[in-house]
Amino acid sequence: MPAGTSTWELAGTTNTDHFGEFEETFTTDRDGYWTAAHWEDLEYLASNAPIAYVDVTVVYKTRFMNFGVSPSTVQKGGTVTVAGMLGRSPTGGTPVGAPGLPVHLYFLPSGSTEWKQMAVVETGRYGEFEKTFTADRDGSWTAWFWGDGGHARANSSVVRVDVQVRRGGPAGWETARVDFDAYERELWAGRASAYERGFARLTAYLVGPLLDTAGVADGARLLDLGTGPGIVSAEAVRRGAKVSAIDADPDMAETARRNVPEADVRVAVLPDVPFPDGTFDAVAGNFVINHVGDPGVALERLRRVLRPGGRLALSCWVMPGTGALGLVREAIDRAGVPWPDDMPVPPFMEHGEPAAFRRLVAAAGFTEVGVEEVTWEHVVEPDEWWELGALARVGSNGVVVGRQDAATVARIKAAYDEVVAGYPGRDGGVALPAHALLASGAA
Repeated sequence: MPAGTSTWELAGTTNTDHFGEFEETFTTDRDGYWTAAHWEDLEYLASNAPIAYVDVTVVYKTRFMNFGVSPSTVQKGGTVTVAGMLGRSPTGGTPVGAPGLPVHLYFLPSGSTEWKQMAVVETGRYGEFEKTFTADRDGSWTAWFWGDGGHARANSSVVRVDVQVRRGGPAGWETARVDFDAYERELWAGRASAYERGFARLTAYLVGPLLDTAGVADGARLLDLGTGPGIVSAEAVRRGAKVSAIDADPDMAETARRNVPEADVRVAVLPDVPFPDGTFDAVAGNFVINHVGDPGVALERLRRVLRPGGRLALSCWVMPGTGALGLVREAIDRAGVPWPDDMPVPPFMEHGEPAAFRRLVAAAGFTEVGVEEVTWEHVVEPDEWWELGALARVGSNGVVVGRQDAATVARIKAAYDEVVAGYPGRDGGVALPAHALLASGAA
């Protein structure tokens, strides 16, 4: 009988051996009362055993989710916000928020080997926590929950923050943007096939919602930004739209032409948009705005090619990346591999949360601006995800892995396997959470 109830439940039936002894094992997750009963038959009268109470102690498995520090690049004297969620699960399944628990926040200054505790915060009703600090030097942040009688200890990933001192005015920032665009061209060169077989399957989840948000239907004139292998274009053509598409990488553009011969596919690097003013009824970009050196200028150019009242729809990742997006990065951090200094921070990083993304779109002159948070699960075989991402050098994480020697790659892979083990299994693979934003606006 479970504690707090008045109804006995039949847990099972067993037989006595030739000495009259019996034994049975049960799995239980609740406090409650146990007894045994023999109901009367032709030989024996009814009888029941004394009632025994069992106190079940639950030790929750705990882990951090959505841990991040924003912005990842900040001016000295500015503020950074350390935030995340502590989840718990008594069964090892998908965690739920763990409220009222202390989370210790630590900072490791660049060049130091000693972590410094900066604050202790208590998780809220849904396990969430957040704390803002003044930024005065580069370094890395992490969070610890040290455990208690009912919860196992847990540690978050390590997130680095770059603190900059602005020198030389706006021209210095222009150089950084150019460097980022050049880096992006090198990053994606020759990656079209690997991207199509791997990461494109993750981003495909938002194709339908993206086109719905842009109002793409039969006869609509659509511009597909950063088309990649053409998945957005293909769905738009299926809906009856007249599709033009651009991508900065020639191989990606060629892949899209092959997959969607009905579309007018061109090579162009944002913010260059090689179409006359007012050409399109809708502009849609699936996870491309976060790959642009100057997102604000790109948005202004996109508004130019939309007709008055035309719709914009853009998706991006919640920054910093977690789950499916951040899995390899978390493994790199766990393995103690430093992030290379020659990899620029994406200029979009500071806009990867709802309020900032909304401000960015509105500042470009769009009206009726909205930003929706979207979460889904991407089920994938872990070794396949490793091979099509990290080993195929897709994205910055893949480039970092590709630069390492065999022993270091093996260490990162071991850390990757540890991280993957914390996610629930599903359909022969593992269910990785994906967290994105979907912005919309009118020209």
